[in-house]
Amino acid sequence: YVEMSRTTTTTISTDQLVNAGTPAKIQAQGAIRINADGGSINNQSSTMAAGGDLVRRATGGSVNDTGTVLQQTIDDSTSSTFYWHQKTGGSNDTQTPGAVVTTASSTVDALPAIATSNQSLQTDAASISIGSVNRVGQTVTGSGVTGGNATGTLPG
Repeated sequence: YVEMSRTTTTTISTDQLVNAGTPAKIQAQGAIRINADGGSINNQSSTMAAGGDLVRRATGGSVNDTGTVLQQTIDDSTSSTFYWHQKTGGSNDTQTPGAVVTTASSTVDALPAIATSNQSLQTDAASISIGSVNRVGQTVTGSGVTGGNATGTLPG
């Protein structure tokens, strides 16, 4: 078989933020304590900022910090047509196998979920999730703790 033709198509799609309101903000000069036992504390692309300690508790529940990322996706599609001809005799054949598609994604911007404190940051819940989703809600990156807690203290 001999490759007679090859077609390559590249499609670039970039998420754009057309209109976003001001992100929610819970802010205090002193400590912030949020209790949601049996329920959830959800921080979706917003900020929780305490000048003192930031304590988030959801005993038996969950704490979710989820940012939103805007991505650029590049799809490359390549297809070829192959031809074969028998040297002796009149047989020949043309084949066009299925296209080969490769996809690459990268983050171009983000709307973060921030939990910060000038003292200590403590999060206790049955499930703790910290991650990012794309514009359709699919997980991009993330980490979590099940059945535990997370405590951070500012070094210094």
